[in-house]
Amino acid sequence: MRLRVRAVPEGQDVSVRIAVNGVPARVVRDAHGATARVRLPATTHRVPHSPWRGPYGSVITAVVGVANGAVLGAYAVAGGVA
Repeated sequence: MRLRVRAVPEGQDVSVRIAVNGVPARVVRDAHGATARVRLPATTHRVPHSPWRGPYGSVITAVVGVANGAVLGAYAVAGGVA
């Protein structure tokens, strides 16, 4: 499975951090924003959480910080039942 995350920060003086399942992803910046691509094994979203509930999926987090100290965070879940 491939997940593509795109953050579009305004301004030049920003930091962007993106992680999938708690593992930092390599962020590539260009004129349109920041992108991270992560390749996950297909089994990541096939392993049940418990006998009563299917797999939860992958948690994707993005944190954007600006020079004045302000920080914005967001998350999404891909795959699984969540």
